[in-house]
Amino acid sequence: MEQNTTVNNEKEMEKIVNELKSLKVKSDRKELQKEDSLRIGYLFNQYQKLKNGW
Repeated sequence: MEQNTTVNNEKEMEKIVNELKSLKVKSDRKELQKEDSLRIGYLFNQYQKLKNGW
């Protein structure tokens, strides 16, 4: 059961990293919106929680 949770966490972390990469591209183009900044904060917190195993 624990291994399944680890796999799921890794998949979620990968999704988060991919979304953050796309937001980085937006940032590089100076196209970030306020909502994007909030999303970055949320994603970072979610990533930290997953990394630390909640």
